[in-house]
Amino acid sequence: MKRRTFLQGSLAASAAASLPRFAVAQPASVLKFIPGASLAILDPIANTSAPTRLHGFMVYDTLYGLDSNFAPQPQMAEGHEVSADGLDWTIKLRDGLFFHDGEPVRAKDVVASLNRWSKRDTFGKTLFSRTNELLAVDDKTVRFRLKRPFALLPAALGKVGSNIAVIMPERLALTDPSKAVTEVIGSGPFSFVAKDYSPGALVAYEKFKKYTPRASGEVGFSSGPKTVHFDRVEWHVIPDGSTALAAIQSGEMDWWESPLPDFLPIVQGNPSMKIVPAGGQVMFLRLNHLYPPFNNPEIRRILLSCIDRKSIMQAVGGGGEWRDDIGLYLGSMKTDAGIKEAFRGRTDFDNVKSELAAAGYKGERMVMLVGTDTPRNLAASQVAESTFKKMGLNVDFQSLDWGTVSQRRASMEPPEKGGWACFFVGADSEYFLDPATNFLARANGRDGWFGWPDSSRIEQLTEEWFNSTDVAAQKEIASQIQLQAWKDIPYVPIGEVQAPGLARSNLQGFAPGFAKFWGVKRT
Repeated sequence: MKRRTFLQGSLAASAAASLPRFAVAQPASVLKFIPGASLAILDPIANTSAPTRLHGFMVYDTLYGLDSNFAPQPQMAEGHEVSADGLDWTIKLRDGLFFHDGEPVRAKDVVASLNRWSKRDTFGKTLFSRTNELLAVDDKTVRFRLKRPFALLPAALGKVGSNIAVIMPERLALTDPSKAVTEVIGSGPFSFVAKDYSPGALVAYEKFKKYTPRASGEVGFSSGPKTVHFDRVEWHVIPDGSTALAAIQSGEMDWWESPLPDFLPIVQGNPSMKIVPAGGQVMFLRLNHLYPPFNNPEIRRILLSCIDRKSIMQAVGGGGEWRDDIGLYLGSMKTDAGIKEAFRGRTDFDNVKSELAAAGYKGERMVMLVGTDTPRNLAASQVAESTFKKMGLNVDFQSLDWGTVSQRRASMEPPEKGGWACFFVGADSEYFLDPATNFLARANGRDGWFGWPDSSRIEQLTEEWFNSTDVAAQKEIASQIQLQAWKDIPYVPIGEVQAPGLARSNLQGFAPGFAKFWGVKRT
């Protein structure tokens, strides 16, 4: 299949010259941002989509944050003390913490929030499986009483991959974790402007004047002082890439989160614009393990053997920086175990069809959810669709906006009742560092992330990894998890692409990693 035809080389350059022009000159107090996808779900506990995570870090705060080396640092916490036996963690809240409704942040809010988070997040479930009790000692002190030592406690509470352990008022944190809260109240540097929210079009935030940044530390992925320089931040959803580019070029918009790689050469050398460095993004395919065809492990393995990762990443990354040789982990637990054997890029499709039939495939409809307003997801889906059809799979390519996909993927209903079989999506590379952060590699059934893979062996190995304190032993266990993953296939890692943003050159103060709106200012 041809790569996105509307972005072919010189056509993109020539199109830029004829794009519509927008009004320019933004007020110094307003920052206008183009997100990579629309914000459909406002609760970062109830949903794990990238826009929801981004929204979560604007409105809410966490007890710990991660610095630029992914090490946890106190954020809402002033600090902590650990008992000699490692079983009691006492965490003190720092001074000056208030919710957007004016109420001070209290320990009871923290307890309720973390209890709710632990019902949804895999890292949180691991932490709480080792916890006897979490209690509020007084208004500014919480205490974890553990069943066994767990040195990763701050890392769990400060993780930047969804679900993030945000703190909200107790009255909201008592909401069923499977349902989104009905009111957006956090203690973060921005407050959500509910009256201006227009799903699929506009999201607005205002500087929270009672927010007190930390007095020390460096700005990292989510740690350090969160100093706000704008009175208002607006997210303007512009699905069409050419229109988004025109808005940035003219100055109508300030910052574009996810420009297509084909557009970046157009603006290079333009003194009014700059590239915003960002981390990598991993593209992956998620399969639904509950219903045919992918409830059958043999069919999943046949699919894996035919996936053409290079072609998909060429479509996703274009002329930018990308690779297609990744396994489950990108950090210290990285391993090559079984990659070449699992990803064979088969093209003997007559044999594949025979193997699928022998494995029990009966032509069941393969409902593929495709976010057409997220170009990378769309490009990956289009290339893979061609391969799937050559394999003889009955592909039902359903074109939707990403907001709809992010809601529908939560359905456990069969495909004929609104369910699904697979979807492509990207997630920031920091989700994939090790077995603690990579929730996609978990296989805890209906307690897990959308797709609900179930593998007792993967879960057993993951538990062994958490229990080990020896790095060499952990690396060996990580290799075993990866080898088992090529048999059970909780998800299919496709590749990693560098995903820089684009902004007006008069903006500075960008923090590393995903888009953050504190520290950014106009010169």
